[in-house]
Amino acid sequence: MLKISLVIVLIVAAFLAGAAVAQTQDEPVVVRATVRDANTIPERIEYWELSLSDGSGSLTVVGPKELPIVSWLRKMKGRPVLVSVQRDVPK
Repeated sequence: MLKISLVIVLIVAAFLAGAAVAQTQDEPVVVRATVRDANTIPERIEYWELSLSDGSGSLTVVGPKELPIVSWLRKMKGRPVLVSVQRDVPK
């Protein structure tokens, strides 16, 4: 029982350390992906999938049709894109 508790504590500590490091990084995250339509029925909210170029997974962007990034993804449907996200530092 003590070994299991120790393993759980180590896993949680490693996760928290990783989360703390990730929060202090100001480097932008850049993703190469292909835009795929993930909408199944017409509705106000749209679903767009960014299939990662290396095949390791995908990201989903969900939002109302009027949202600028959703409109942009609609225009890029089926195309390869480069998307970056970075922290906004208040001035």
